[in-house]
Amino acid sequence: MRMQWNKLLNNKRLRRPNEKPSSRPLKLNPFQLDQERIIFSQPFRRLKDKTQVHPFSDNDHVRTRLTHSLEVATVGQSLGTLVGSEIIERYELKNFKSEDFGNIIKAACLAHDIGNPPFGHIGEEAVREWFNEKENNEKLFEEMTKAKRSDFQRFDGNAQGFRIITQTENYKGNGGLQLTFATLATLMKYPWPSTHNKANKNKFGFFQSEQNYIEEIAEQVGLLPTRDGAWYRHPLAYLVEAADDICYAIIDLEDGIDMGALSFRYYEEFIKGYLKQDKEYEGWESEYKNLETTKQKISYLRNKAITKLIEEASESWLKHEVDISHGNFEYPLLDKVEGNGFVQDAKKIAKEEIFINHKKIYIEIASYKILYGLLDAFSEAALQGKGDDFESGKNKRLFTLMGEDAPKSECSRYETLMKVIDFISGMTDRFALGMYRQLDGISLGGMTPAPLEIK
Repeated sequence: MRMQWNKLLNNKRLRRPNEKPSSRPLKLNPFQLDQERIIFSQPFRRLKDKTQVHPFSDNDHVRTRLTHSLEVATVGQSLGTLVGSEIIERYELKNFKSEDFGNIIKAACLAHDIGNPPFGHIGEEAVREWFNEKENNEKLFEEMTKAKRSDFQRFDGNAQGFRIITQTENYKGNGGLQLTFATLATLMKYPWPSTHNKANKNKFGFFQSEQNYIEEIAEQVGLLPTRDGAWYRHPLAYLVEAADDICYAIIDLEDGIDMGALSFRYYEEFIKGYLKQDKEYEGWESEYKNLETTKQKISYLRNKAITKLIEEASESWLKHEVDISHGNFEYPLLDKVEGNGFVQDAKKIAKEEIFINHKKIYIEIASYKILYGLLDAFSEAALQGKGDDFESGKNKRLFTLMGEDAPKSECSRYETLMKVIDFISGMTDRFALGMYRQLDGISLGGMTPAPLEIK
C-alpha cells in the first residue's frame, strides 16, 4: 500500500459533520486561506513575544518564534514549489499546481510552533517536570487513565499546537481554525499519542482530547496506519521538518553573533566550508570579497547556504518520495544527503557555543520558578472552582483571571487541567513574568490585560 497524492492534497476543511459548507464561491486558493486564518489568529500574533532561543533579549535583531515561523514558511514554500512540479508530472495530477504544494507547506510552517509555551523548549521542560513531581501526581491525577496522565507528564508544544488549530482557536464555533485536511496532516510531524513508544523523547503530535480529530484527518488524506496505534507521516511533513532544520541550523548561529556568543570569523569559516562543496563556489567567492560590511557578509552567506540546502532537501525528498509514500522512510531529509553533515555540525556548534550563554541560563532557571508558580496557583483554583464552590477568596479571584479558559462545572479533571495548560501555554514570555510577579506580590498594578487579550 502507498499514500495517494489525489487524496493527500485534500482541500476539504475540518468541521463538524452537521455544518454545511458555505454556498459562496471560494475566492482564494483554499491553502492560501489556511495561511490567512493562521496569520490572523491570536496564538500566531503572540509568537512575537515568545522565545526562539534567547529569552528577554535586549537585542532587537535576534529571532522570536514569530520571525522564525515566517522564515521557515518562506523556505517551506520554496521546497514545496520545487517538488510540486515534479510530482504533478510524475503522477499526472491534473487538478493541482506546483504552487499548491508550496502553499500547503507554507501554511503548516506558519503554524508549526503555534503551541509553544512561554520560554521555548525550557517552558515545555518545566511543564513536564511540574506534572511529574510526586506530590502533583497524587494531587492531580486521581482516577485519570495512564494515557491522559501521559499527556501532561510528556507535555509537548506540537500537541498543544494541534489542539489550538483544531479546537481551542474557534472559527465559527467548531473545528478550530477549520483548516484543510492537507494542511493539518502536513503539520503533523509526530502522528502518534503521548503513550506511543516513539514519544520516549517527549515528542508526540496530539493529546487524548484531540484523538478524534487526528483519526478524521488521517482518514480524509489517506495516511497509512502503523501496527502500533499511530500513522506514518504525510509526505509533505518531511519538507516542513526540513524547512525548520534549514532555518535554525543557520539562524541560531547568526543570532549567536548578535548575542556575542559566537564570533563572525568562526561563523564565516563554517559557512564557507559548506559552500565550497558547490561547483559555483568560485563565482560566489569573488562576489563575496567585494562586500564591505559584516552585515552584508552575513546576509550573503545566509542566502547562499539556505539556497544550497533547499536544493539538497528537495532533491533528497524526490529521490525518496516512493519510500516515503509507502511509509518506509523515517529519517530527516538532510540526514540522507550524501556528504552533508552541515545541519548536524551547526546544531553541535549552537549547543556547545551558544546555548551555554550564562545570561540565557539564568533566565531559563528563573522561567522554571515562574511556570511552577503559575501552575501551582491556577491548577488549584481551577480544580477547586468548578461550580463556583471555592474554599478561598484567592482561588475565586484566580479562577476569574482565567477568563474564557476557565473550566466549566461539567469538565472532568483531565479537561480542567487541559484548560489550565491552554491558559498558561498561551501566555507570552513577558505576560507570564508580569502575572507571576503580581501574583507573588512583587509588582502591583497596570501590567495584566483583560482575559480576552490572552485567550
